[in-house]
Amino acid sequence: MNILGVNFYQHNASAALVQNGKLRSAVEEERLSRIKDDGQIPIKAIEYCLKEADLKLKDIDVVTFSIDFDRLLKQKYLKYTLDNFPKANDLFIQNMENFKKLSSAEKTFR
Repeated sequence: MNILGVNFYQHNASAALVQNGKLRSAVEEERLSRIKDDGQIPIKAIEYCLKEADLKLKDIDVVTFSIDFDRLLKQKYLKYTLDNFPKANDLFIQNMENFKKLSSAEKTFR
């Protein structure tokens, strides 16, 4: 079984590949993109992991994410804003771009 683990839209995006229960490869996107703390979808890291294992994307059985995006949205953004109303309103508005990214993260990844 080939499992691709992906971490993105937060500090240091990365990818890891586990093949038949053993870690085959793992790398942070910043090592390949040369962008410090790169948090975008780790395309280069995914490609690296697949290449190291001599696999294609179609060979991946499961893709797993490091965070639950819905939970993060509710706990980090919505709950914090409501708990700290009205002081947190400006911060919430500033983070609307992150909110949009996170709410469509799975769709964007696909």
